[in-house]
Amino acid sequence: MRRENNVVAEKTEQLVGMREDASAEPGGEIMNTAISKLTFSANTWPLKRWELIIEEEKNSVICEIGDERKVKTAHSVNLVDHWPKLQSLLAKCNFSAWREQYEKPVLDGTSWHLEIQYADGRTMESNGLNDYPDEWRNFMAVWRFCKRITEIASMR
Repeated sequence: MRRENNVVAEKTEQLVGMREDASAEPGGEIMNTAISKLTFSANTWPLKRWELIIEEEKNSVICEIGDERKVKTAHSVNLVDHWPKLQSLLAKCNFSAWREQYEKPVLDGTSWHLEIQYADGRTMESNGLNDYPDEWRNFMAVWRFCKRITEIASMR
């Protein structure tokens, strides 16, 4: 029992000194939950398309919005001032709780796809058709923030 308590204490001490992007899995393993790349796309009826790509290594965010006639792309690089806010918004999305598939049978609507690559090499994917995770509003806050900072950067 004493050895188990020491192991738990060591894991806790390791976590205390780590960044916000570290957490412990149920088995006690420490994992890096920092997102290195996030790709999101959505299509709605009538034909409208959204795409968001966030890449930490390139320090960039790309937003695209379009329809069958025109696609508007905004790209922003060197976002050092915006990363803390972006990371805070992403943390609220609780991606680890997202299921692989969300679906409500409706004739027309929205389909979406999210893929995340974590800094430790793990990946996560989630898809939906007219249904969304509980944290969807938090994710839409990420979308709005990225859209705003790319629009500001493209005006320079």
